[in-house]
Amino acid sequence: MAARSPSDLRAPAVAPTVSVVLPVRNGEATIGEAVASVLGQTHANLELIVIDDGSTDGTPVVLAAIADSRLRTYSTAGRGPAASRNFGIERAAADVIAFIDADDVWLPGKLEAQLAALERSAGAAVVYCWTDYIDGAGRYVCPDGRPTVEHDAYAQLLAHNFIDSGSNIVVRKEALLAAGGFDESLPVVEDWDLYIRLAATCRFACVPAVLVKYRQSSASLTTRILLMEASFWRVVDRAFAQAPPPLRGLKSQSVSLFYEYLVGKATQGCPSRDRARTALRFFGRAVSARPAGLVSLWRRSWVIKALVKAVVSIVLPARLVQRLALSWPVRPRAAS
Repeated sequence: MAARSPSDLRAPAVAPTVSVVLPVRNGEATIGEAVASVLGQTHANLELIVIDDGSTDGTPVVLAAIADSRLRTYSTAGRGPAASRNFGIERAAADVIAFIDADDVWLPGKLEAQLAALERSAGAAVVYCWTDYIDGAGRYVCPDGRPTVEHDAYAQLLAHNFIDSGSNIVVRKEALLAAGGFDESLPVVEDWDLYIRLAATCRFACVPAVLVKYRQSSASLTTRILLMEASFWRVVDRAFAQAPPPLRGLKSQSVSLFYEYLVGKATQGCPSRDRARTALRFFGRAVSARPAGLVSLWRRSWVIKALVKAVVSIVLPARLVQRLALSWPVRPRAAS
């Protein structure tokens, strides 16, 4: 447990209606924009709990320069995103909690719209919205799948993480604690794991509007992608072991859609032979998990571009590949 920060001792003048939890590690380049997008919300009665998880760059300097009484900062030492979020949840003063990552951005009306939906949706404990993907420079890349799943979202979340971003949901703290919070043993895909556990017992609501900008890094290295693959299998095997028998047939769809997503991740940014071979392996897994989905895969232009990019990266010289392929768009999410 980290030492208590002076922020712990400063009670807000007015009890916040929502606590926003933001974990960060070496986020100097984007943390200022992320924090500003929270503190600039039209719903201003909030607290922002930032957990600096062992940054070695200028992140602490950026945070120290922000003068806003709603900001509370803590320092931990390499606990990881899931543990950092749980650390923030423990210190949250509000009955509703939201999350944002250090490289993402909220639109100004996000919290206002989601809190309103939470109040008007009888029995809802979780509200999500729509997302646009942006690149490292903040430029628009593509939309999410524009889902409108409401009420019982369990089956849909077993099949596919349609919420996409860890910067999306607002959730009642009571439901979050009942679900057990984030699994701290998961280095990635911990958000999807939590969404599944919430959906098993909670009702969901949707705000059908783009309120989050989800940043995609072009530096997603093969090691990171392989970590996602390993974590996915831990989540999916556990989720379907606990799912009711009628829903267990969705596992093949879940596996196929996730490997489709990994094809996009492996072919983002600067190509290499190593990542190209990995992308082709992922495509093979996507098809073998759900052969009937091959036709729909070929109908999606980004899949064709990703596969062509992978093959070109293997057969042509690296310098020529970079000139040809760097600008090719590859959608970084799976279709539903």
